[in-house]
Amino acid sequence: MFTLVWTEHALDDLADVWVSVDVPTRDRIEAAIRRLNAELQDNPYLVGESRVDNRRIGFAGPLVVMFRIDEVAGVVRVNHTWMSRR
Repeated sequence: MFTLVWTEHALDDLADVWVSVDVPTRDRIEAAIRRLNAELQDNPYLVGESRVDNRRIGFAGPLVVMFRIDEVAGVVRVNHTWMSRR
């Protein structure tokens, strides 16, 4: 089990997304974040795709998140989030 941390920057990104979308999209975002949080705490290596510098990119409903896994500390840090263009 990993400790999950959303950085202030990621939360600011999420707030910007939140205020720019309609209520049905907010509902989808909320559900996606619940799933994503559980998955990142359980096994973050199964979430998304690897990138350079030990970063990963994950896709959660209408959101995309960039995160890092610190295996030694047992911490996952979500650093950025934005809306998917799909």
